[in-house]
Amino acid sequence: MKKVLTILSASFILCSNQQLKAQHSLQEIWQTDSVFQFSEGVVPSEDGKLLYVSNTIGNPIEKDGQGSISTVGLDGKVINLNWVTGMNAPKDIQRYKNLIYAADLDEVVVIDADKAAIVTHIKIEGAQLLHNIAIDKKGIVYVSDLFAGKIYKIENGKPSLYLDKLGYAAGLYSHGSDLYILTAGNLVKADKDKNLTTISTGMDRNMNGLQMVNDKEFLATNWSGIFYYINADGSNQILLDNRSKQIPCGIIYYDAAKKIVYMTSDQHNVLYAYEVK
Repeated sequence: MKKVLTILSASFILCSNQQLKAQHSLQEIWQTDSVFQFSEGVVPSEDGKLLYVSNTIGNPIEKDGQGSISTVGLDGKVINLNWVTGMNAPKDIQRYKNLIYAADLDEVVVIDADKAAIVTHIKIEGAQLLHNIAIDKKGIVYVSDLFAGKIYKIENGKPSLYLDKLGYAAGLYSHGSDLYILTAGNLVKADKDKNLTTISTGMDRNMNGLQMVNDKEFLATNWSGIFYYINADGSNQILLDNRSKQIPCGIIYYDAAKKIVYMTSDQHNVLYAYEVK
């Protein structure tokens, strides 16, 4: 009888854990009008009062000088559709203090937010398609070269190869001395010595955006239209599935204090705000 009770107890705990993991959900707060042009990155201003959104515009892999950044209010109302122009095809954007870094094909474009102007271009020789960015507390920039499976580091304005042979390198998130990386269906962690540890597997291979919820849990998206919650044990849950609608889940920014995630939608041209529950 004791053995049976032990088995029942273990089963109850397992079911309870699964139920706890299944409680996460997304509640849409708002979506903008379809005014962007292949929106990719989203990041808040230094004072947190507005959002910056990058627009690829035109061919997403062509140097055509059409790329731009828009400003959007926290209520979803567009403030300035052409806040900064003159880029090519900017993908992810991240901010360090008043500087915004944009991954733009084979260079990282640096924008002074106070001046609303491009201040420098950091060329990365040999880069194929720079896509996602993470910035650590010291201001060191990491940028992924999507299909080349490489990650570059930019320190004091100078780029260098940081990791390669990843096969595919999408979303990045810097936390302490660790860099978290979305590869083809997986989340991996690179420590300060560049040792790689797999955190989660089994997701759709077309991964895109990555944000940390807490020290052990993450939000992740992919181009196919899936939004994942990655649990502390490495399991993952689908919070949103847009595949039947053919709406990509783009790059994301998570406001941990408000538990709100903002998500672009690539060629769908809309920015979304969701409450994470």
